[in-house]
Amino acid sequence: MNYLKLLLLFQFFAFLSFGQLNNNSPYSKYGLGQLSGTPYANNFGMAGLSIGVLDSNHVNGVNPASGSFLNYTHAEFGIKSKYSAYNTGTETNTELNGHLSHFTLGFPLGKSKNIGFISGMTPYSTIGYSFKNTLENSVASYDASGGLTNVFTGLSYRKKGVSFGVNAKYFFGKSIKYDAMRYDDNLILDYYQTNDDRIKGYALEYGILYKSPKLKNGIEIGFGATFQPSQFLRIDRNAITFQVDNTNGVDSLLNLTSVNSNGLVQLPGQFGVGFTLNQSSKWMLGVDYQSTQWSNYTYFAENGGLMDQSEFKIGFQYAPDPMARTKGIAKGQTWKEGLLYRTGFRYSNSFVGDENTQLTELGISFGIDVVTPFNINYEVPSFWTFAVEVGKMGTTNGVWLEERFVKLNFAYTFSDRWFKKSRIN
Repeated sequence: MNYLKLLLLFQFFAFLSFGQLNNNSPYSKYGLGQLSGTPYANNFGMAGLSIGVLDSNHVNGVNPASGSFLNYTHAEFGIKSKYSAYNTGTETNTELNGHLSHFTLGFPLGKSKNIGFISGMTPYSTIGYSFKNTLENSVASYDASGGLTNVFTGLSYRKKGVSFGVNAKYFFGKSIKYDAMRYDDNLILDYYQTNDDRIKGYALEYGILYKSPKLKNGIEIGFGATFQPSQFLRIDRNAITFQVDNTNGVDSLLNLTSVNSNGLVQLPGQFGVGFTLNQSSKWMLGVDYQSTQWSNYTYFAENGGLMDQSEFKIGFQYAPDPMARTKGIAKGQTWKEGLLYRTGFRYSNSFVGDENTQLTELGISFGIDVVTPFNINYEVPSFWTFAVEVGKMGTTNGVWLEERFVKLNFAYTFSDRWFKKSRIN
């Protein structure tokens, strides 16, 4: 169990790293920030296709019912980066961000391996923006940082191809917003306000996943569904306001107040369905549809004009040598025999918009899995996973920005046999 100690140590450092999430996006001013999307590199390579995916080699935290289909213990960590170009129609700004994308652990339980345990940590959203509005006699500035992280643990049970599962989630994070109004006239006091919000709370998500018996030509059908009801998180706020008098050329602090209060975040309800066709682990084609009721979201009882979000995904993967995926690279083979290729497309209506426009987002993704040749046990393969997505969000019409982005995602999946009885000769 030395591996377990190593993984727990890594998870501790991952916990610290997720507390330092960074992002710079003007769209992170809405709701709880810019949503992180599907964190797992293998699903990311198929545009985030996850809900109906039958995969025994990777932990799938999107569908709580997926854990009971794992054959071995799998631990995975990943990193991701994003390059964005924001276009107003007259000027363009660029941003580059990166951080840990996820840490997951999953393994089967029971003599027949029909019970699955999964656990992990993923970012839920990130907040980071800086605006200035220059008026005739003043300058208003708005800055923010923060984000939410999701830690989850799930159990699932499978019987006759049908699996039911539940994930217990713990959300934690912060939202720190700095507003300032500075005046050219020294006779008018400058005004500053900071809201330091600490957010935490629990939520439950449910899932079902079905794997059909093999049909003609070895084809299997997968169907999945997930549901997360609307639930509440707690906000602890420290609000600081003060004014600055610089009449005499020296800044003097006036009217300082610090008020503690608390409130609630109402998370939106979410429902998703997914469907896949699989042929003997050689190829898979699937679609997902997900709907999130952001119109029911509230933050201190305010919605902020958010709209319901819907997202459609289609993904495909192909493995030239499926045996290398299940048994590892045999002696005499090279890493090329263990490649798996992925691609996908997604389109969504964002929760951001106004009475005239609901912003949309689309992305095209590509990915690859490489079976590592450095396995301790050739029967339990581990994987390097790489994925990239190119896409855009928004528009230059009206008051909005168009964001064009490139996202990179990298992960390593370590696989091993745990809870295996040793043979005594």
